[in-house]
Amino acid sequence: MNPYKMVIACTNQKGGCSKTTTAVNLAASFAVCARPTLIVGLDGQANATSAFGAVPADAGHVYHALLGRCEMKDALLTTELSHLHLLPS
Repeated sequence: MNPYKMVIACTNQKGGCSKTTTAVNLAASFAVCARPTLIVGLDGQANATSAFGAVPADAGHVYHALLGRCEMKDALLTTELSHLHLLPS
């Protein structure tokens, strides 16, 4: 059974409109409410990744998973919030 039952995407073609800030705060809020939460960083600047203080392994981030060099589950990182996982960019 997949614990991630809802998908929320923060999108806009314009840069600097708080997409990452919104996504990070939503993810943290859900996790604090004990909802299993996964945030996927797709930003080339890795702002969502750095917002959680995460440092991805050399071969373990979303880019490598999308290229098939690793499994996405192997690239997941834990955060300080017990219900929040991160697929880093």
